[in-house]
Amino acid sequence: MGTKLKEGQVVRSGLFVNGFIQKEFIQVGCYKEKKIHETYSNTGNHVLGIPAIDENRREREYLILEVKEQQPRNTIGNRRSSYENMIYAIELKEDGSYDENNQKISFSTCGVYSGSISEWDIEIVGEMKKTYIKN
Repeated sequence: MGTKLKEGQVVRSGLFVNGFIQKEFIQVGCYKEKKIHETYSNTGNHVLGIPAIDENRREREYLILEVKEQQPRNTIGNRRSSYENMIYAIELKEDGSYDENNQKISFSTCGVYSGSISEWDIEIVGEMKKTYIKN
């Protein structure tokens, strides 16, 4: 179990279009536009967040900065928790270069969270490596 996505990969997906602002990241995923504005629970209506819908994200490339994974584990009694992940990425410039001020996105591929994106809907288009420069 685990994700094929790793830090340093450059990815693209048509499902990066719909999202909502969550702290410094835009939480993107397989959301219907209306679902971002309003969802329902047993306590009534609640809003996921401020909508951040951008059709251009479908063509942009994103560098994966971090992949957080939590493997299933035993909880109370004989219960097992679910596999969970969250992937953090940053938009690359058109020339493929990195700019720390570019838009940051996050998404999940595990299916536990609403809006999770299936891995087959994410295209890995390249890989980048960190280079450290001494001043």
